[in-house]
Amino acid sequence: MTHCVDVKRPTPVKGASGGQTDTLVTIHKDQPVSIQPVSTSWLVRYAQRHVDVTHSLYFNTSLDVLTGDQIVYGTRTFFVEGKRDLIELGRVTVVDCRELL
Repeated sequence: MTHCVDVKRPTPVKGASGGQTDTLVTIHKDQPVSIQPVSTSWLVRYAQRHVDVTHSLYFNTSLDVLTGDQIVYGTRTFFVEGKRDLIELGRVTVVDCRELL
């Protein structure tokens, strides 16, 4: 099932008192994606590196998504933990995420 999501990146901005604070800036809007629970094999690979992932998001394009970005779908928010090129042709990008509850 395809959903539309927004990709947001934390960006430091100067506050009124002169200190820095992070604000989320949308870098991609209404991107089609398929959201699925992470496969067992990838869950084990991430667990070996002590990284917690819950979902894999499949994009049909190559995106400049970085670890630490947030992907928002309705009321659900996913924290990007890793990214991989599924077929190594730059056509399908899988973003492995942890859902923020």
